[in-house]
Amino acid sequence: IPSALDCAAVTQTLLEAEGASLDGDFNFGPPISVVGDVNIPPIDAHIRLLGIPGLGDTTSTVKLVQTGQTSATVGDDGVVSVELSFRLAVPRVSSDLLPFLNIVRSGCGTGEITTTLRSTTPFSLTEPVQLEGEYTIPKFEGCGYKIGPTSGRDLLLTSLLSGSGNKMTLQAGPIQF
Repeated sequence: IPSALDCAAVTQTLLEAEGASLDGDFNFGPPISVVGDVNIPPIDAHIRLLGIPGLGDTTSTVKLVQTGQTSATVGDDGVVSVELSFRLAVPRVSSDLLPFLNIVRSGCGTGEITTTLRSTTPFSLTEPVQLEGEYTIPKFEGCGYKIGPTSGRDLLLTSLLSGSGNKMTLQAGPIQF
């Protein structure tokens, strides 16, 4: 399932690695549906912070961690609707100038994100279908050592990446039994 995530605050597209899957129980309906677990390999995100070449170039490891089972349902009109809940885990952020130095703690991430993805074409058992949806990235926590109620690293990542209007596009299928 190749896909893309667009983060609104920093214009960046994160391309997910090949091999993502939704593994679950398929029901021939009606309605046709599947409920199961999403498995997405970690994503390497290359982001230029503050528009500064070299100094602002960073590489991050981003993981979509499922927080609840995913359900996909085909409506009477053939449109696929996918209910997805996850959080973003960011266990590594490093400057490309100093790739050996991780500037976040291993517990860095967001709270739960929920979204509904809808297909742009009718469902097919034999052809891929494109799914699209929007989501909001909540504030980041656990990224640095707290000084008071939060850390500077939490505030930095929240100010750069959190917010609404983020887009997710997935190409799913064909279904494999």
